[in-house]
Amino acid sequence: LIAFLLIAFPLPPLIAVIRLFVCFLAAGYFAVYVYKRRTRQTITVRAGAHLGWMTGIFSFTIAAIMVIVTLPSAATFRAQLMGKDPSVDQFIRTVDDRTIMVGVLLFTLMFLFALFNLLPTLGGALCAKVLEKD
Repeated sequence: LIAFLLIAFPLPPLIAVIRLFVCFLAAGYFAVYVYKRRTRQTITVRAGAHLGWMTGIFSFTIAAIMVIVTLPSAATFRAQLMGKDPSVDQFIRTVDDRTIMVGVLLFTLMFLFALFNLLPTLGGALCAKVLEKD
């Protein structure tokens, strides 16, 4: 949840992408760090990756809910843009095709699943490796 709050602030695109990667790596890292600190148990790299993966599952669930909730507002936004620019009109007509829209939605969800699971998993494994020396 903290990672989502950190990526909510608008930044230039390149910095926003870098921030996305850093925030979700840090989410997995801090999940393992907090778990180790609270339980005082030794965590292997595999267990750290597993904790990071669980953080990623929660992150993906939040992202999927946000994408699905914002879909109805996209229709009103689309209506406001229609007729202002011919290239935008052509793009909107292309996206209006249900097959393309479903494909874009599925691709977006698969990309978010991969991204939001891979980064926290790597962060969790990294934290476990770093804390292994303690």
